[in-house]
Amino acid sequence: MEELLRLARELRPAALDDLGLAAALRTLVDEFGRRAGIATRFSAERGVLDRLDADGRLVAYRVVQEGLSNVARHAGARRVGVSAVPEDGDVVLRVDDDGSGFDLNATARGLGLTGMRERAVLAGGRVCVLSVPGEGTLIELRLRAAGAAAPVPA
Repeated sequence: MEELLRLARELRPAALDDLGLAAALRTLVDEFGRRAGIATRFSAERGVLDRLDADGRLVAYRVVQEGLSNVARHAGARRVGVSAVPEDGDVVLRVDDDGSGFDLNATARGLGLTGMRERAVLAGGRVCVLSVPGEGTLIELRLRAAGAAAPVPA
């Protein structure tokens, strides 16, 4: 696990260090929209992304990057939004598109979704995917904010 985290850190985009996560994500989303010809929107509650530790910031960037890549490859979307909000001591990032969606039970799990889930777990978080054919897809990444108390088991 430590080796995987070390490798992930080595693959860290320079934009995270140069710009910070919020600016890096805004740039990623804007550039994606221009290249893909899709209307994009990025919103982040002020300071929420600063609550993530270094591993969380890298995972957040990579999950959003993969989510946008999936939109371009599979969704046929006209619009995609990326947002970040605090929720119950967590930082929640969402990639939400209005594309074709898919049946979660009928579709083989691709490497992209599996990779997103694995990255999240390595950083102590989780990824949920909600999709309905014809109604788009929502990818939600939930990461514990640095210094937040661990959730109480149910």
